[in-house]
Amino acid sequence: MTIEEKLEHFRESVLENARQKTYGELAKYTQGLDRTLKNHKQSEQAHREQVLAAQRTESRQISNRELAREQVACRRKLSACEKELTEKLIEEVLQLLAEAKKKPEYKQQLVRQIRSAAAFAKGLPVEVTIDPSDADLLPALQKEAAADNVEIAVAEESFGGGTQAVIESMNIRIDNSFRGRFEEVREDFRLSHVL
Repeated sequence: MTIEEKLEHFRESVLENARQKTYGELAKYTQGLDRTLKNHKQSEQAHREQVLAAQRTESRQISNRELAREQVACRRKLSACEKELTEKLIEEVLQLLAEAKKKPEYKQQLVRQIRSAAAFAKGLPVEVTIDPSDADLLPALQKEAAADNVEIAVAEESFGGGTQAVIESMNIRIDNSFRGRFEEVREDFRLSHVL
């Protein structure tokens, strides 16, 4: 082998060695870039998902606030309507009570209330008051209760109808007035319970 051949062989072997090192370095560098790109893509994807999740949460919170605001407005409207309807219903009930007081059954109801109070008192004196609007029924009621040790009088203030009885010796008051019963029902009445 001549020197030129040796030089050529040396040159080729150095070039091959340099090529292999270059390709190796290039492959490592490419792999590093690929890893960096992959990591970057993953972190960007995670960042996008976090941003989307934050936007979804914020959007949900905004819609929940708007929904809550609308619910409050609807409840206010419903409450106002319920109050209006309740007042109308109360007016109708009061009219029906006024009409019911004109019927003969009303007098019979007063007699039953008076007799019930007398039976509860077991012979003790009972003071019964009737509504001023029922003053015309006083003589008939006194006649019905004469044998029961019951004193009947007309109240100074109206209580809508019915009777109020007091058994002083037992320290008991029996309220069968329409106003008393009406107030009990009115306190517990909710239109939503009816519907």
